[in-house]
Amino acid sequence: MTDDRERNENLEKIRDTLNVSAICQDALRREVARRQPLAGDVEVTEEIIERLQSERETYERTSQERGFVAGIEWARRAKFPALSRWGRYKYTSEESLERLTTPPYDAVHWIYENGENLGGSNKDVDRIRQANPELAHLPVVWDHISGGGEVFWFEFGDTRWFNQGFLQAVKRFWELVKDRL
Repeated sequence: MTDDRERNENLEKIRDTLNVSAICQDALRREVARRQPLAGDVEVTEEIIERLQSERETYERTSQERGFVAGIEWARRAKFPALSRWGRYKYTSEESLERLTTPPYDAVHWIYENGENLGGSNKDVDRIRQANPELAHLPVVWDHISGGGEVFWFEFGDTRWFNQGFLQAVKRFWELVKDRL
């Protein structure tokens, strides 16, 4: 049915055979059933917990290692004011690490903010990596967008752990160079 007029014409043809109350009750019963939580037991074994803990630890460690490598590469090329600022940076909590915009992320934030509107190619990735060597070791994730084309982004991993690794590397580098400047 494409409009009210067509629906009303069709309704008039079958009006005498409809049990509106039964139709409404059936629709209401289906909607209530659809909104009920599913019944059934959810079993969480120690094996599942151990596997998930191991995966989480690996993911966090990998994210921190990526941040550390990016931090060293960035620090080697950083200008003095930026190196000094990041080398002395103190974060107040793990939550603040999650919201922190470190230079590697700042270099590519436009990819994440405009990702659906951008196409991508390996040339784009190479150009970005050439301009930002600290991104060279980060994996690139490709995805297809509706309407054709591909988008990409750099896989930092867990932001909090990546940033912690970045800051550890930059602080270590700063400690090695600051007294020699």
